[in-house]
Amino acid sequence: MPTASGVAELRESSWISVPMTVGWLAPEILLPIAWREWDAVKLRAVLAHEEAHVRRADWMIGIVARVNSCVFWFHPLAWWLKRELAVLAEYACDDSALASLRDRQDYARVLLDMAYAAKSAKGRLVWGAIAMAKPSTVQKRIDQILDETRQIPKTFGASRWATLAICSLPLVYLVSSVQFAPAQTPAPQVRTTVDSPYNRWLDQEVHWIISDYERVTFMILRTDDERQKFVEQFWLRRDPTPDTERNELKEEHYRRIAYANDHFAEAIPGWNTDRGMVYILYGPPDSLDAYGGVPGATYPYESWRYRYIQGVGPDVTLEFVDTTMTGRYHLTRDPSEKQTRR
Repeated sequence: MPTASGVAELRESSWISVPMTVGWLAPEILLPIAWREWDAVKLRAVLAHEEAHVRRADWMIGIVARVNSCVFWFHPLAWWLKRELAVLAEYACDDSALASLRDRQDYARVLLDMAYAAKSAKGRLVWGAIAMAKPSTVQKRIDQILDETRQIPKTFGASRWATLAICSLPLVYLVSSVQFAPAQTPAPQVRTTVDSPYNRWLDQEVHWIISDYERVTFMILRTDDERQKFVEQFWLRRDPTPDTERNELKEEHYRRIAYANDHFAEAIPGWNTDRGMVYILYGPPDSLDAYGGVPGATYPYESWRYRYIQGVGPDVTLEFVDTTMTGRYHLTRDPSEKQTRR
């Protein structure tokens, strides 16, 4: 059957877990069987997003990007361009859907539902949908959706996108011989949209143990009552003895934070240092050797040994080195980094 706007035909398929658009001469929007259980808000949001893909003719942009990556398969910029155009298309369709739906919170919830569906999918599912469900991509999209200060831009038409993609081909060709040097990528800054004290809980107290999807879910909660229930469930899911009044894991977690703040504080709080991160995640090491450093030979460093770390393995040794000689230790994977440079 046709969609309400007549942009595309609407069909359902048992082979998919998330909505998608197929075809170009006669485009169709495919919905998973579960769509019959969706409420009206979720269905409108999904259709608004998919219809935006049809109107923008994103299939054409995708074809140009694929041809480009096939021709310049040897160059990483071609593959980067293909991925970037796909992500930008999702951002544009989010903006188009928001322009018609207006409710940012509801739309963010729908996006999170789709990400969960893609991640937990069993059976046949296009890889593009899985890529769009990566926590980093989903969180960035939700950040933009919930940003009330951001003005929704006017639609960037399909012809302009195609022109942009075509014009980028010479760029890929010109840089095909460029050698890229490794760069240090700064850690992503976490931005929360909730008010204190919950921002402290999210960004500090559980910073190292909360999952990406738990973080995104928490960020789109609307009321303090919802946030408080989330916090309670967060710790309940991790309680090793849920039938007792005590939550030993929670108590141990906050003990580790206090210890990290007392012993590892540098120019930043102890919980936010590399040593603090490791201590909070894995607890005290089974053995610790601290070396003060030898002038002209080695920097001060510490060697932490764990007999076993779940998810990592047995006999784990972690080294922290103070290359600034100021008490600021950082985790290193290069054993030679503790050697001073003459």
